[in-house]
Amino acid sequence: MSHIIEVELGVSSDDPDLVYRVSALLGAPTRSPQYMRDQYRRVFGRLVAKRCAEVEGGQVCIYAPQVGESPRYYPVVLQANGTVIWYGESPQVVAYPIHRAMDLGVHGVEVPGEWPDEVTARVDGWTVNFYYDPILGRWIAATRYVLHNMRFVKGRLIVEEYGNVVNPYVETALAVAEATGVLEKLKGREGWTFSFVLHHRELPAVLRPPEPSKWDWESYDLRLIAARAPDGRLLGARESGELLGLETVPVLEPRRAEEIIREAMVSDRHRSVFLRFGSGETPIIIDVKSQYYEYWARYRHLKDGKAAAILAADGYETELAPCWRALLEAIGRLGSDVLDRYGVGELARRNPRKAAKRMLALMGEGRDVDTVREELRGLGLPC
Repeated sequence: MSHIIEVELGVSSDDPDLVYRVSALLGAPTRSPQYMRDQYRRVFGRLVAKRCAEVEGGQVCIYAPQVGESPRYYPVVLQANGTVIWYGESPQVVAYPIHRAMDLGVHGVEVPGEWPDEVTARVDGWTVNFYYDPILGRWIAATRYVLHNMRFVKGRLIVEEYGNVVNPYVETALAVAEATGVLEKLKGREGWTFSFVLHHRELPAVLRPPEPSKWDWESYDLRLIAARAPDGRLLGARESGELLGLETVPVLEPRRAEEIIREAMVSDRHRSVFLRFGSGETPIIIDVKSQYYEYWARYRHLKDGKAAAILAADGYETELAPCWRALLEAIGRLGSDVLDRYGVGELARRNPRKAAKRMLALMGEGRDVDTVREELRGLGLPC
């Protein structure tokens, strides 16, 4: 059973055992009903967003992570990753997608073993969860954050009539799924939830491209992340792909966690890598983010000057690498008026390398590579 529905059904109880169970799922075990309810309000106000749509005889609600909040990996928070519950005659979970991964580096997050059971690379797109909706009587989709009939306009949530698909990510994903036969493969698997990445073939999501459009569906594809069975068991990417005969996110060769983490943190190809440990309903999933992926994406797709500068200063060969070496060699000879113009005069005396790195990054702020090179040439540097 989803932890979210356990909490929602049990939060009004005064039974000591149930209070302890629910409060533990909320991250603060107690036998005090009042403290449990206070913790519920804290979690469902600060860490979890609950967004509901009216339907005949009840509501359909999606539970999502609050954007911008520091993560707290309580059991109920991990499952607030697009879970959908229909509150009708009796509450029913209709979508139970893959739970949230835990970011390596966050306080308290540790790798639980030497060898992960599965390693997958993140495809840089948007998560869309497909599930059978018993109210609509058809397969539908939702993002991690909103239902098909919801969208944000200038930060304000707009909720249309249930069944009216207005979310552009859902619209596009449904168009791709219809055209490529994905929806046909889902038939007969009512009660399952399938998590996909909606992936633009040219533009990484990290660059924040315009919202997708169903009229441009051919620019996108769907990559299967995971499937969850009606009994709650979460299948890995490989097993999910074999179940449906669909392309999945990249499944990488399993190696020691230490080796994978070391490479993933400096990857230019993968935004992050996921290490899965265990099986069943809630295996531990660790998210190892690359420190450089966004810089490489900005440099390769936009010729971003700041990204190229940071990569060059950290030893990577970009178009600004020769400029970086020339600046580092010459910074001790540049006049104080030049250094002060970039706000690195004092720093250049204490730490020339750090000053040169900051100076080059400031030159690249909001500019392309060619503009940075011209500015450096204006200082008399061979670039």
